[in-house]
This record gives sequence, structure tokens and C-alpha cells, in this order.
Amino acid sequence: IGCMAAEPAADADFAAFLIVRKNRDACIHWLLTYCQAIEREWSDAELRRRRLASLRRCLASLAEHAHADCRELAPLAPRMLHSTDFDERHFLNLVLPIERRHSRGLRDDELHGAISVSTGDGRASAA
Repeated sequence: IGCMAAEPAADADFAAFLIVRKNRDACIHWLLTYCQAIEREWSDAELRRRRLASLRRCLASLAEHAHADCRELAPLAPRMLHSTDFDERHFLNLVLPIERRHSRGLRDDELHGAISVSTGDGRASAA
């Protein structure tokens, strides 16, 4: 047990991540979706702080991942998320290169916060 107890919401997020962690595509998709959720609700400082701490924990856990694409994300935890106290622009600068590399077919404007919305008939909205 570490010197600080993890918060229940962060524990739940990390537990959800662990379910998909072993599968490369599911792991990366979960991380991208989580980053988009952080951005979407950036104005909620407490929620943002908890989610950034959880994201840092998720990224750090990838150091020994079986897939190189996931392992290469692990250094982001100490290098880029050493503190959860930074502005949204800094967060976007950290996340956008990951999204560009691992998101297929998204326009730049979709990378800035919106998760692509389904039209409800099985088709994604036009790109």
C-alpha cells in the first residue's frame, strides 16, 4: 500500500482500464476516450485532477506491456504528467500527438474534445 490511499473514483477508473489493458487496441482506445472525457469536462477542477491522476497511473502501468505501441506510452506518466496542475492547452499538447497516431480517420477538429457521434443508424457522422 502506498503512502496515500487512492480515491474510490480513481480506483474505479483504473479497474476499468485493467479490464482492457492486455489488448493493444482496446487499451489505446480506452486511453484516448479517457483523455477526451478529461478534456470535455476540463472546467470541473476536482474531477479533472482525479482523472489526470488516474491517467498517470494507467500510463505508468504500461511500462511492461507486451505491445510496443502501449509500452511507448508509459514514459508519458513521469515525463508529461508529473503534476496534475496544468492548463488545458498543455494537456492538449500532450494528448494530440497520441490521438493523431492512434486515431484513424479523425479530423483535427474532432481531436479537440468531441468523441465522434453516431447518427443512431450505425453510421458515423460524416468526416
